[in-house]
Amino acid sequence: MEKLQAKNEFSQTIIDGKEYIKFVTGGKYKVEVIVDKLTWERYLHKFHWTALCKDNYHVVKTSINKHSVRIHRMIVENEYNELDYWGNTVDHINKNSLDNRKENLRIYNSKLNSTNTTSKYSSEGLNLIYPQRKKKNGEYVIYGYKVHTNVFDTTIYKNFSTVEEAISYRDNEVLPLIEQKIEELKKKTRDIEFERGLRDKLINNEINEVRLILEKYGTS
Repeated sequence: MEKLQAKNEFSQTIIDGKEYIKFVTGGKYKVEVIVDKLTWERYLHKFHWTALCKDNYHVVKTSINKHSVRIHRMIVENEYNELDYWGNTVDHINKNSLDNRKENLRIYNSKLNSTNTTSKYSSEGLNLIYPQRKKKNGEYVIYGYKVHTNVFDTTIYKNFSTVEEAISYRDNEVLPLIEQKIEELKKKTRDIEFERGLRDKLINNEINEVRLILEKYGTS
């Protein structure tokens, strides 16, 4: 195999007579991860992969535009149709999060629940606002306030001198953006469910029902 310019150390390995790629995560936790050769050559090698470890469970991830992306999600989103994975959950069949071969990834139905998404974004108190401290004369003092959160695919990070400025920015800029993103997510979910329904009917050869639905919604 031609040597790729990868971000992580890697090598070929054989499992049940088939070639796979084994790479080592960077950062604090050095663990070996198994992936399909083709997924590695096509896109996985382009990213720097690290791992988090808690209670002997590893999360393999990378960062794209300051947004954390887990390796199994990247594989699913590149290898499968959006109608199959949207709003569904991906897990590892053998419970080994370091085995990210496609045959070990399972997509199963987990209805997207965005109704409670706003609960942790309440405008009360200092939610989403983090006091910034530094040590001065042996004591920690607050020198500013940071508004920091991930709004789905958007990372928000902004510093302010006073808590009043931070609260105003959060309430007038961040919270409305979150509400907008939630509505967009709900619409996307409805559209996906609509397309899934049509696809299932086509698979079952229910052509007349599909035609009636399209006529009803003016999409024929």
